[in-house]
Amino acid sequence: MTTPIYGVTLGPEIIAAGIGGLNFSWEPDTGRMVGRENLTDEQNATLEAVIAAHDPTKKLADMPPTSADPMTELKNQVAELTSQVAELMSKRKR
Repeated sequence: MTTPIYGVTLGPEIIAAGIGGLNFSWEPDTGRMVGRENLTDEQNATLEAVIAAHDPTKKLADMPPTSADPMTELKNQVAELTSQVAELMSKRKR
């Protein structure tokens, strides 16, 4: 059995980045993304940042514990991913 390209934590990571529920999906074993054409440039950049930071071997139990306030935790994760997206976008412009 081969290691999937995308592991079980990709979904929660996408949700934490604020793009969960949008009209796209992926195949964990092949890495094929479907529906990216439905995303804006900003949403695609966010998705790229999530994928770049994604570790397919990570298990759900390995994810950091959430704070007592899930919204605060989500906002913190989105802020971190937004920072990563901004960094990637600045590198693309160089």
